[in-house]
Amino acid sequence: MIIDLDKVKIWAESDLLDNEFEEIEDDDPDGFEQKMWQICDIRQLLIFASNRQSTKRSYFAKLLVEKLCWIYYSHGSLPWHFSRRGGLISAKDFKNQALSQAEKIYEYCEVIEEMRNSNLDEIKKLANLILDFRHEYSLLAYEDVRKFRHNLASTVEANFPSNM
Repeated sequence: MIIDLDKVKIWAESDLLDNEFEEIEDDDPDGFEQKMWQICDIRQLLIFASNRQSTKRSYFAKLLVEKLCWIYYSHGSLPWHFSRRGGLISAKDFKNQALSQAEKIYEYCEVIEEMRNSNLDEIKKLANLILDFRHEYSLLAYEDVRKFRHNLASTVEANFPSNM
């Protein structure tokens, strides 16, 4: 069976395709999740998570939160190709990549804001969970940066002794 949005809608709102979807998910859980993310954009995930009649509501809410939390670790990259042999990316390409990423982050933030202002308390709670994660993530990132800087300083001291 080929999964498309129409089939996902049927699966989300009934048990008609449960066996077929379960078989596909059991076969390749990660592939199944990726397929759901390809088929359902964040707004569609929000629709499914907001539908109190959906039999798979919690599944879609989990996907939605995971997808939206991407904004916290989607920091822009440096303007080099992945391979150090590739050299510097052109300024135009780098700016286009940065702009595209900024637009995607803003789109996700709009959905979080929509959730925060939802009439459904459970959707508001999901938004608050995502917004609270922002603080936890930034503290973790700060701690990692501090450790990195300490390790870097130790490495520099060990490998580049002072002549003084």
